Amino acid sequence: MPKARVLQHSQYSMIRILGILGSPRRGGNTDFFMEKVLSHLNKSGFNTNSLRLADLDIRPCNACNKCYKTGRCIIRDDIDKVFKEIKLSSVIIVASPVFFLGVSAQTKILIDRSQSKWVEKYILKKTQQVTKTKKGIFISVRGGKGMEVFKCIEKPVRAFFDVHNVKYVKGIFVDGIDEKGDIKKDKMAIKKASNLIEGFISFKGGSFYGTV
Repeated sequence: MPKARVLQHSQYSMIRILGILGSPRRGGNTDFFMEKVLSHLNKSGFNTNSLRLADLDIRPCNACNKCYKTGRCIIRDDIDKVFKEIKLSSVIIVASPVFFLGVSAQTKILIDRSQSKWVEKYILKKTQQVTKTKKGIFISVRGGKGMEVFKCIEKPVRAFFDVHNVKYVKGIFVDGIDEKGDIKKDKMAIKKASNLIEGFISFKGGSFYGTV
């Protein structure tokens, strides 16, 4: 087993981390988890940025299929901003609560609007040979008990990462957290957040997700 190694502080800034907040509830449990992670990583010297989907103008896919000709969506809104940030980032963390056994509406719109990226990759074959150097992490919180549900909502997120040529490396799931602020009192959730932070800071075998 390779020994863990720690990056120098100056090297952290080279790793650009994008957090995509998919919860419509500002300051809720999913937000708290994501912001705790990003805040600690920022203080450690990582280059972090976040986008709150509920604050952006992103309209649903209208299934016009115009993207089949160019690989670009004809709807001009803030989706271009999100796609640009994804392209510029080394690590993309998507966070969504569970709504009716699925991701939030805001997160699902982002995934659906990535249809143009699917066309670009698999129909027009413009990005099919791109090596997946970017890494993707999915954070999800649900009010009900049981982890089985997360296997269902993880699938569209995996597909989202794939069409953006992002390698999905980890899903971090917390159940039994419903009321706003409950996550702050959940020791297991705090431990999972801490493990994710330490995973970025500690290197193992050349990967900066060592203990994630």
